[in-house]
Amino acid sequence: MATAIPSHALRHLTLTRPWLRRIRCNASLALSRQDPHETLPENDGNDNVEIKKPKSSNSQAFFPKKNQVLELECESLAFKGKGICKAADSGFVLLCDRALPGERFIGRVTRKKGSYAEVTKLKTISPHWDFVDAPCEYASYCGGCKTQNLSYEAQIRAKEQQVQELVINVGKFSDKNSEFSSIMKPIVPCNVQFHYRNKMEFSFGSQKWLPKELLHEKLDGNENYALGLHAPGFFDKILNVEKCLLQSEPANKVLATVQDHWKDPELGLSPYNVHSHAGFLKHLVLRTGRDLKTDLPELMVNFVTSSYKPELLKPLVEKISAIPEVVSIMNNVNTSVGNTSVGEEEYTLYGKSTITESLRGLTFQISANSFFQTNTGQAEVLYKLIEDCAGLRGDGSEVVLDLFCGTGTIGLTLAKMARHVYGYEVVAQAVADAQRNAKLNGISNATFVQGDLNKIGEDFGKNFPKPDIVITDPNRPGMHMKLIKFLLKLKAPKIVYVSCNPATCARDLDYLCHGVSEDGEVIDCVDMYKQPAFDHPLLKNHTIQMKPSSYPKGMKVGKFDPKLLQGYIKCPEGTVPIVRAPINNSTEANFSHRKYQIKAMAPFHEYALVSVKNGNYFGASARLNVWHPATFNGELSVAQFWITAGQGAEVNTMEAGWISNAGDTKTRLFIFWTTDNYRTTGCYNLMCPGFVQTSNHRLLGTIMNPVSIYGGQQFEILLIVHKDKQSGNWWLRFEDIDLGYWPSSIFTKLSDRAAELLWGGEIVNTGGGGRHTSTEMGNGHFPSEGFKFAALMKNLAYVDGSGNFADAGNVVPFVTNAKCYDLKIPKKNNAWGTHFFYGGPGWNDHCP
Repeated sequence: MATAIPSHALRHLTLTRPWLRRIRCNASLALSRQDPHETLPENDGNDNVEIKKPKSSNSQAFFPKKNQVLELECESLAFKGKGICKAADSGFVLLCDRALPGERFIGRVTRKKGSYAEVTKLKTISPHWDFVDAPCEYASYCGGCKTQNLSYEAQIRAKEQQVQELVINVGKFSDKNSEFSSIMKPIVPCNVQFHYRNKMEFSFGSQKWLPKELLHEKLDGNENYALGLHAPGFFDKILNVEKCLLQSEPANKVLATVQDHWKDPELGLSPYNVHSHAGFLKHLVLRTGRDLKTDLPELMVNFVTSSYKPELLKPLVEKISAIPEVVSIMNNVNTSVGNTSVGEEEYTLYGKSTITESLRGLTFQISANSFFQTNTGQAEVLYKLIEDCAGLRGDGSEVVLDLFCGTGTIGLTLAKMARHVYGYEVVAQAVADAQRNAKLNGISNATFVQGDLNKIGEDFGKNFPKPDIVITDPNRPGMHMKLIKFLLKLKAPKIVYVSCNPATCARDLDYLCHGVSEDGEVIDCVDMYKQPAFDHPLLKNHTIQMKPSSYPKGMKVGKFDPKLLQGYIKCPEGTVPIVRAPINNSTEANFSHRKYQIKAMAPFHEYALVSVKNGNYFGASARLNVWHPATFNGELSVAQFWITAGQGAEVNTMEAGWISNAGDTKTRLFIFWTTDNYRTTGCYNLMCPGFVQTSNHRLLGTIMNPVSIYGGQQFEILLIVHKDKQSGNWWLRFEDIDLGYWPSSIFTKLSDRAAELLWGGEIVNTGGGGRHTSTEMGNGHFPSEGFKFAALMKNLAYVDGSGNFADAGNVVPFVTNAKCYDLKIPKKNNAWGTHFFYGGPGWNDHCP
């Protein structure tokens, strides 16, 4: 599949594709994550079993058990071809190999995996829709063509549906929007359903796979040898194949010739044994090209062997070379124990070392191990689609970057319209083929470079000009996150993504179109009215307050600079940024064990803080000096303020500040809240329902970068929380941006006002190693060192009952262990107001 997408994600969408935010959705991955390669046990042959039908909709929900035998009906096909069945009422999903839509059958539950179960088909009751006779004699056993008895029209309908579901569920595009059709085009069918593959790889094996009804037969010696395809689920058993309907007729002539002679004892040939690692023959690879002068097929035969012994292959070479279409016989030598067909050494046993093929008017030479589209006819269609998606002006002014270029076929077909094509490919032989193909076609404006695109460094992109168009054609695993981040940063006007795996393609489209933060987190721009906050039971009918009704008098005003935040993203209007996964699971775990009340603090939490209490407080603020303290052993270091009310198990808090966590390598902005003293409610940032985000700026969880330098330049952030006079909601402000609010309705003790405010530092000491932790608080230096050398919080203030910001004044200090972490409160001044220095290194001579 190929698709053209905007290359620089959210910033581009804001300008030119505002509809995309409206079709964004949050469906689960559902069936797209199922493992298609798991094997199912065979039926035990016992027909005396109880057959149960899934309960009807008016019965109790049905969830099958392992080994239960059921009557089922296949509804559709999952990605990779397993049939989808569903239990009535519960909708529980059962997957069955070789079950096709409309088929009613008896199946045994063989494996249960949480949200779905796997079933082995025992008996067909009535056939599926669109039934046709499978023309291949191996269709019932071979894993390569499981749906041959399904009409081709039904196959392409199923494939189109699967791709659409992946684009919706994994790619996070919504089909509810009218413009979805501009993304999902109809599938382009192939005019030829058989004999279309130009490459087939067969394996030699010492263990022939037999169907169940023949297992009683004993095979001795070379009778147990096989040449064909791996039986599904077996790495060591080979389904013997005499003829394959996927490859060309001349290729089948070669296969038949080899089958007729290779097991002759006089030749002394033996198949490779994957258990003992003995044997000579590993693979037979057949490639079909075309003689461009005669337009007749030409074949390359490649024997992959465990060692170089050309004398053993000579009789086969003589037989095969007599076939007119064979123009090349190669020998790849692979001495490793792996199953790859790529050799460490390559020898030409007969004829030339390459075959030729034509695509889009160009001639390509194909070597034994070079990549080439396996369906030549459909490749013509695909490359025309790529050309259309690229939309080159044709005036020779544009630069094309061809990623995973293989033998250069895509880039070379575009070169005639481009200023220059730069191709990157990891396989050295493929790069050599691309260079040779460019020369063969007289193309001088194409450069091909060997390089692993999964391991690109910071210097990638410096050896070519900024491209106007990027073509990416990755293998089945898709693109590495490093490459995705490079493309987002590159901001090329257009990317054409060509894929052989729609699942990883959909995943990458999500990243490219919907954003990935610079630190690798995946950001979803979610409709504001569908954000996680509204899953809170007390917010089901909540009306969003878009902005504060007013601000406290005397409130400090900051100025947001996105350059100070790494991973900052701005979503389209009407959406809010949600991190798909937690920044670090240990962060949440550590927070979940925190206790606020100082007298009841757990021994592994240490503090250096100041507080005001026994008043009525309607907000708090401070400027926090930003550092990156060292943390160890799953510990964390925090600088923040707390707004609290309640006692014991009824403690309510709202918290905001920055955190450095041992599971992370950066300092990040965070918020937290709880209504039951950290027992069951509350969470970090937006990891649970509660905080309502109204800003489309991605700030929560972003990396604070740069941070202050010891003795050098200092960086700080302004955080403000204030209670809205009209709504009662607690609004959070970062510099000059109103991020959102905690609705007053989620609190029990903070719904009206706060009783205590605290500002300061906190660390977690896990107590390991027999000594105090070395996790730092602040910047790891004691407060006595002063400005630029110790961590600082300044302009401490609160909102009073009149709605005015007031200086915090006579704050009360609290330090758990001054020998490890301490606090110093200098005299208040006009510029910094009430302020204090805090922190320490933890373990030292005085803090054992």
